[in-house]
Amino acid sequence: MSVVGVDFGNLNTVIAVARNRGIDVICNEVSNRATPSLVAFGPKNRFLGEPAKSQEISNLKNTVGNLKRLFLGAQDEFNFYKQLPDGRVLVMYQGEERTFSPVELAGMFFTKVKETCSQELQSSAVHDIVMSCPAYFTDSQLAALMAAAQVGGLRCVRMLNDSTAAALCYGMTKAADLDEEKPRHVLFVDMGHANLSVAIVSFWKTRMEVRSVACDANLGGRDFDRALAEAIAHEIRGKTGIDVLSAPAKVQYRLRVAAERAKKILSANLKTAVHVESIAEDQDYATDFTRDAFEALIESLLVRVEATAKAALESANIPVDEFHSIELIGGSVRIPAVKERVARLFNHRLEPGSTMNQDEAVARGCALQAAILSPTFKSRPYAVQDCVVLPIRMSWEPTELEPADRDAVVFPAGNGLPSTKLLSFTRPLPFLIDVSYALSGQPIGQALVGSADSPAQLPENGVVKVKAKMSLSHMLSIESAQIVVEEEVVEGEDGAKKTVKKKTDVPVEYKVYGEISERDLSRLCELEGQMYANDRLVKDTENAKNAVEEYIYMVRGRLSDGWSALATDQEKAKLLAALDGAESWLYEDGEDATKSAYQAKLKELTALGDPIKIRHDEAEERPRASARLLSQVAVYRAFAEDKSPKYAHISPEDRLFVTKACDDVESWLSSQSEKQANQSPWDKPVITGKMIDNERDSLINKVAPIMLKPKPSPSAESTSAAGSSTGTGPESTSTEHGN
Repeated sequence: MSVVGVDFGNLNTVIAVARNRGIDVICNEVSNRATPSLVAFGPKNRFLGEPAKSQEISNLKNTVGNLKRLFLGAQDEFNFYKQLPDGRVLVMYQGEERTFSPVELAGMFFTKVKETCSQELQSSAVHDIVMSCPAYFTDSQLAALMAAAQVGGLRCVRMLNDSTAAALCYGMTKAADLDEEKPRHVLFVDMGHANLSVAIVSFWKTRMEVRSVACDANLGGRDFDRALAEAIAHEIRGKTGIDVLSAPAKVQYRLRVAAERAKKILSANLKTAVHVESIAEDQDYATDFTRDAFEALIESLLVRVEATAKAALESANIPVDEFHSIELIGGSVRIPAVKERVARLFNHRLEPGSTMNQDEAVARGCALQAAILSPTFKSRPYAVQDCVVLPIRMSWEPTELEPADRDAVVFPAGNGLPSTKLLSFTRPLPFLIDVSYALSGQPIGQALVGSADSPAQLPENGVVKVKAKMSLSHMLSIESAQIVVEEEVVEGEDGAKKTVKKKTDVPVEYKVYGEISERDLSRLCELEGQMYANDRLVKDTENAKNAVEEYIYMVRGRLSDGWSALATDQEKAKLLAALDGAESWLYEDGEDATKSAYQAKLKELTALGDPIKIRHDEAEERPRASARLLSQVAVYRAFAEDKSPKYAHISPEDRLFVTKACDDVESWLSSQSEKQANQSPWDKPVITGKMIDNERDSLINKVAPIMLKPKPSPSAESTSAAGSSTGTGPESTSTEHGN
């Protein structure tokens, strides 16, 4: 299992991996730690992530952002692209109008996520991930998000709420400071580009428990941008008469960019200059904005921030004086007014702050959860107990045996997760259980308990037990059902009676409304595979075209410089004519050629240019190789003449062998170099750098064993000396005293 955590954001996506005994955030192809959550469509191919961002302003209507909010299904006035009533998006792709569902669009982006992971980890086996999601997502939206990951070639093994993931990162990094018995209560305020989530979490040394979560699905940084943009547009209309809000899309985009930039500056400064380019033809607009004016504009939004935080506090039922700290997550919490509204709830006893990276904490928490789940990764155990955010109700038709019971809130808000509940029924089979959200009444799904083909009555004293489970991913499943019958049996010789429960499994079929079928999911995966293959082909074709263009300019420049003396006039004329022809073809008939056509054209040019290139490279390499060989010869000659104690054991015969080997090599190099000097520059070389290097290697193989020959051991030397001293006669005496 790959240990990857993905913070799928509405504006940007952050990817983290567990490795090297820590958590690393992956950089994308332009070394950014966050990848824009964008998918764009062009005449030939798609653009995903950073490439989509770079062409956004020139292709606004075909650049799809706000990918996470697309799963909500509501129309979004922030978008420049066209969103159809059924939630699909209309774009121009490959010269024709195409519509794509949120699952398809997010799946395209997840293809980019997988590619980024694979390149960073240098592995194609990146499949399993843990992904963050908003706490307010319904079962069908969570199922759609997991299906999108599957379309992108990923398997989401667990979904974590954004605030839960950040809390896990906090708990595991602060574990050394936490207590085994006394909990630490922390308030997490997570406000990103499009939504606000406030969670209250209690931490112990080895576990954490989410006590409450409150959300505002329509409050985020983009709402602050819009408030500022509308104020600037109102000022522009009053002074110039130009209605920027109804201007072309590019003008509105520039206004939003200016508003976002001003918001960020005002988060750190009391005043900023706002400059909007090209509000009309050859007309810009500049003004000043203060932080006080900005805070007055966003007062209604700040009230919603305070109300959401207050709702979380009331639900958790923990006194404010028992809180340890307030942790801020996300980019939009950097606005000072947001911090002040949260601190007001604690009477400024606690000031909001960040002990973690605000932009990366969620992704790091997901990666930590992946490490805990991974069987191949050793991680410190840390238990996570989340809580139900959207209470779930189950209902059924009344019967004669159950006339009063019609429904029940099975998983109330605040119920710990994961959680399993057993429902008991005394009614004939089969029967239906409808599942819905208790607050909104929105249906979730329906379960058929029993078989429609074989209706059956319950035995006497029989009860149908239905098991419902909510996972840590906040997804409901009705897993099983059993008929339980209590019977009294007689045991032993004394006739004692004992109650025995007899259990019989009952089939259960649970269907989530709006869930993508396996057949449709396979079709989407196949379609994504085709589009991905097309993207790669277009990219490879562009690279092949660029290779031809680069070769043309490279060879043309070299012919007027270093290559000129190494080619005949005929060769140069022929090659220049081929280059000119290829350049004309490239910008005319070959403008939209195929990958194979560009490769064939490059092959034609290299057939003419490479022989000259080889001569040039050889002319530069030959002197370097000669210098290396002569340097080695000098080393070995010095060795042959070295009479120092280090080489005193080398025999005269070996020294003579080394000297002769050096003489032979020098003679060969001198002879071949003289022949080469008599050659014309464009003739076939008599001697090459490779040949010289081969001679150097041969010399090393001959001499190195002699040079590295070890000295005789001291015992061998003493034995030899003793043998010499035992001799007799004049010669022996002479030898003994000769030195």
